Amino acid sequence: MTDQRSEREKMLAGDPFLVPDRELDAMVSAARVRQKAFNDTPRTDYPARMAALEALIGKSAPKAWIESPFLVDYGVHIELGDCYINMNCTFLDANRIVLGDKVDVGPNVQLLTATHPVDSAKRHLDWPSDPDIPFRVASQALPITIENGVWLGAGVIVLPGVTIGEGTMVGAGSVVTKSLPPYVLAAGNPARVIRQLDRTAPSSARRP
Repeated sequence: MTDQRSEREKMLAGDPFLVPDRELDAMVSAARVRQKAFNDTPRTDYPARMAALEALIGKSAPKAWIESPFLVDYGVHIELGDCYINMNCTFLDANRIVLGDKVDVGPNVQLLTATHPVDSAKRHLDWPSDPDIPFRVASQALPITIENGVWLGAGVIVLPGVTIGEGTMVGAGSVVTKSLPPYVLAAGNPARVIRQLDRTAPSSARRP
C-alpha cells in the first residue's frame, strides 16, 4: 500500500523522506526569517531577544540563552531547558532536538539529526513529476537528546540518534557517533569514554 503520510510526517517518525518538499521548504524559509530576526536582535535588549528566541524554536525555558549567530533548519523541532549555548552553533532539527537544564554548549557545536544513504544512486533521485524541482534527495532524521548537566566543548559534533547522558562532558572537537552514558568524560573522533565523573560534582560553568 502506498504511504500516504506527508514528507514531514515521515521525517519526524524517523523514516526515509524526500527533499526538496514544498511543505518542508516553506517551513525552512519561515525559519530563516525568524532566525535572522533573532540573530539581529541586540544582545543587550533582553526582552526582545527572549521573544525572538521563543518565536524561533518550539519550546524554550525561561533561563535559556543563545549567543548569535545561531543556525537552525526548522527551529520548531527544538526544545530547550535552562541552558547556555555559545556563538556560531548549528542545530539541524529535521527531527527533535531536546536539551535539558544546566546544559552548556560551547561555540561552533553542531547537533545534526539528518542523514542520507551512503550509496549515491539511492541518495540522489530524479523527480520528473515536478518540472520546477529537477532532483530530490533521500533523507532520514533521528532525534538528539542532551540530558541535564551536560557540557559540550567547543566544536563538538553530535550525529543523528544520539543521547548524551546526564552530567557527561564531551571534550572540544569530538564527534559523537553513539550515545554516551551519564557522568563520563568523553572525547575523540569517534568520541570514547575516558573516565567516570563524580555524580556529586557541581555542574559545569555557565560560560564554556
